[in-house]
Amino acid sequence: MAEHMQRLEDGRPRCLMLHGLEHAPLEAVNDLVHVFEQHRERNGSRRCFNLLLCGSVDSSLIDFDATEKILLTDFAREEALGALIELLGPDEPALLQEAIDLIGGVPALLDAVGQESRSVVREIIQNRDAIWRLLGKLASEIRGAIEIVTGDDTCAGRLELLVRDGPQHDTADADPTLIRAGLALRDPRTDALRVRAPIFSDLALVG
Repeated sequence: MAEHMQRLEDGRPRCLMLHGLEHAPLEAVNDLVHVFEQHRERNGSRRCFNLLLCGSVDSSLIDFDATEKILLTDFAREEALGALIELLGPDEPALLQEAIDLIGGVPALLDAVGQESRSVVREIIQNRDAIWRLLGKLASEIRGAIEIVTGDDTCAGRLELLVRDGPQHDTADADPTLIRAGLALRDPRTDALRVRAPIFSDLALVG
């Protein structure tokens, strides 16, 4: 990997983007970051190679010099409605609002619902179990994350508190774990920790 980086140093500017950082092998990411740091140290402001690491986790792997983190939050309610309108059209806005009441502003959930027909949207509103069938592999990933997190009593208790009592303005040791798992987020508008999507509560309570 280091040899490839050195070959690029005298060429035109390039950029490598690694998407899905949370799924990448840890050793491979460590090697890539190490090689990039060496490239930056050798070339300083003359460097012609940029590295973009994207994922759903806030990893200490990317805490090295000269990095800039950009946090993309979930959609606000108005933005979520706009996303569904773009995918499904402007008709029956009340129906789309009801869908948002289930899935929140999580982009992956909005995209999955937006690919379906309005009859399917009605079905998931009338039968919450239908949303999990619709999500397919994504549903399995969410279930897996909840099973792992709730295996720890502290995390399980914190998640249950969020589900039963709603957003919490205090902080707890379990919060970073819930956030990294993609199950909770700290709302930038209120600074309160909340469950990312209402339907996550279904599995959290069952678990």
